[in-house]
Amino acid sequence: MKKQLILLSLLVAAATHTDGQKLNGLKDKLGKKDNAAASSESKGGKIIKPYGKDFTDSKGISGTYFCSPAMPAGKDKLGRDVAQDQFKWEYIHEESGKIVVKLNMYYNEEGKFITMYMIEKYNENFNIKAFKSNQGEVLEIDTDVYAFYDNELKKVAQVFAKDRAKFDVYDIETATAKYDQKKSEIGKKESEKEAQKWMNNETYKALVGKVNFVDHYSKVSYNRTDLITEKADVYVTTWDMGKPLYHRAYYKAPITATCGSDCEFNTVYEMEGIKTSRVELSKKSSKWSENFKKREANEFFFSPAWTLQDDKVWDYAYIYCLYQNRSKFVDGKSYKMKVTFYSNRDGVDKDVMAEGTITLVYKKENKEKLDLIFQQMDNFLAE
Repeated sequence: MKKQLILLSLLVAAATHTDGQKLNGLKDKLGKKDNAAASSESKGGKIIKPYGKDFTDSKGISGTYFCSPAMPAGKDKLGRDVAQDQFKWEYIHEESGKIVVKLNMYYNEEGKFITMYMIEKYNENFNIKAFKSNQGEVLEIDTDVYAFYDNELKKVAQVFAKDRAKFDVYDIETATAKYDQKKSEIGKKESEKEAQKWMNNETYKALVGKVNFVDHYSKVSYNRTDLITEKADVYVTTWDMGKPLYHRAYYKAPITATCGSDCEFNTVYEMEGIKTSRVELSKKSSKWSENFKKREANEFFFSPAWTLQDDKVWDYAYIYCLYQNRSKFVDGKSYKMKVTFYSNRDGVDKDVMAEGTITLVYKKENKEKLDLIFQQMDNFLAE
């Protein structure tokens, strides 16, 4: 079953239901219905009949919306693939005397629906209509045209419009670009306000835009995303090569505000003309990929205290940079390493999130440990 169907199943399971009827997965529900009367074709299969009732409201949100591409909707009882390209939207502002600002999206003839809730701050602060659930959001990108962003797929998966002619303008690619533009505008304005709050923290104010290095993660609030407890002097600028080392970056704005939720963090290491990149190495082969956990986009103003190297964990890009410089190391000599955090989309580095430099000193007493690390890298490369 396609991922869009899985998403719809999850959305429906979480929706508000009428007549006390508990809805299960969309696949289970639609699979039991006879949709043999469907006549049109789409990539998802025969188009099933839409809900027969129409809705209106004073804000003009409700109505019939066409969907492109049609949403896969399981199989009929004859085993044929079916899809829906027409949804009836019902916006409910108030219910039983309570403001609910919710959107019911009816998707089949029987009147089953998905429920999403308005993102009120978008409407109040930016005059943008948007609704969300845990699995995704629909956001207005033009008058009566909405992009549906799938949280699982991390992309715009469908476009909804009251007028089919709008699809001539808003294919998925164009809708994605407009969605990203709207989200970027919102994110930047919101992050500017949030950044002002963080500037009241002395450590953040002193280190924003920088990558910083610490000898143990417990010396910083490594497991908090809402609190900075460390002082700036906890960080080191010179360190013995081979000893455990961690790093934390402070950003001027979250990556979601500058690059979008479909981006990821990349870290690039540079020493003596040698450069290594986490994202590039992760795409090099399956064995490299297994050693890099993707660092997903988030709304935080600083990173965890990620490990460069300790007795249990490596950042393979960091170690590989040292490894390629190993023939240059001389007892007592210092080597500067520049570390840069980038926002990265589809393997391409975008904006610099933070950068910093640490001086690593090669000492004879650490040679045995470093030699073991380099031997382990040798073995890895030979696999």
